Amino acid sequence: MAKHKTTKEQRKKDSAFRREYYRQDPKKFQKRTKKWQLANPEKFKLMCRRSNLKRTWGLTLEQKAQIVKSQNNRCAICSNIFQNKICIDHDHNTGKIRQLLCVACNAGIGNFKENILILKSAISYIEKWKGV
Repeated sequence: MAKHKTTKEQRKKDSAFRREYYRQDPKKFQKRTKKWQLANPEKFKLMCRRSNLKRTWGLTLEQKAQIVKSQNNRCAICSNIFQNKICIDHDHNTGKIRQLLCVACNAGIGNFKENILILKSAISYIEKWKGV
C-alpha cells in the first residue's frame, strides 16, 4: 500500500494535536509512545536514523545512499568497501560534509586531530621504521 502524502497544513494540524495530547497527559503519551516503539522496533529504528541524519547533517537517507553510491561503497581514504557503520566526515570549523569514511579512517584522522603536520610526522615515522 502506498503511503499517502500529507500537506504542510495537515502536518501542522497533526503536530498541534500531538502537542496538545502530550500537554494534557504526558505520562499517558509517553506510555503509548513506548508501547508503539516496542511493538515496531524496525520502524522506530528507521525513524531515529532518519531524524538523526536530518538533524545532524541535513541529509535524508536517500541523499546519504547517493553519496555512498558515488563513492562506490568505499571509504574515501583507504578505499575499503564499507562494512557496517559509515562515518560522515566533516570540517569541524565549518561543519561542511567532506566525504564518507570507514570507522578506522575516521578514528585515525580524529586521533591525529586532523593536523596535517602530525599526520606527515606519522608517515615519516612509519617510513623510517618500515621493515624493522
